[in-house]
Amino acid sequence: MTVLNTVHGFMDQGVIYKDEFKIIYIAPMKALATEMTANFARRLAPLGLKVRELTGDTTLTRKEIAETQVRLIPLQCNE
Repeated sequence: MTVLNTVHGFMDQGVIYKDEFKIIYIAPMKALATEMTANFARRLAPLGLKVRELTGDTTLTRKEIAETQVRLIPLQCNE
């Protein structure tokens, strides 16, 4: 719900200003971050929002960071 409220704050007349915000979701475990990434990606895709997981095993390029609105990070990113 908080994610949708944040997105709504960056909407005007049905247009989402995706370059104006980033949402960080911190999960307590890496497995949960992976599960939630898939869940958020499926639910937010109709809005055109990109969701990525960032762990010690993954890296994002500057372009990917710029194009991603929601990032999921496990509490201990270096697992």
